[in-house]
Amino acid sequence: MTTTSDKSNKTDAAASSVPSDEAAALILAAQKHIKPDDVKALLAPLAQQLSMGTVSGFAAGYAAKKVGKAVAMVLAMGFVGLQAAQYAGYIHVNWGKIEKDVKSVLDVNRDGKVDEADIKHLYEHAMEVARYALPSSTGFATGLALGLKFA
Repeated sequence: MTTTSDKSNKTDAAASSVPSDEAAALILAAQKHIKPDDVKALLAPLAQQLSMGTVSGFAAGYAAKKVGKAVAMVLAMGFVGLQAAQYAGYIHVNWGKIEKDVKSVLDVNRDGKVDEADIKHLYEHAMEVARYALPSSTGFATGLALGLKFA
């Protein structure tokens, strides 16, 4: 059941969507001065930059995810192999030294621990390197996110 206030709200909404005479006059004036070729000349380089950045970002994200999976598999198999060789008595692995060496590489802010701040710094540095001298960083970042998600 519609009430009187519902009908008046619909009428007000319809009236507000209709441009005023001043707005219509401005739109017509703009249409007379702006040529389609001008719009095309302005938007073509932007579209080219966005599409190039997005495509290259998607390719980088896709490759990074695939390579990341392969690297993770190699590291996991290496760890299992080292553990098996150590268990069998063939080798002795100094895990304390390995931990110390890895921590010194990943602890970029030198606070003695690998934490969220270090990961954020490494991510920002990687993105800075990836976006260096690209025509469209926004397109690249979007493409990278899509590549990582859909790979």
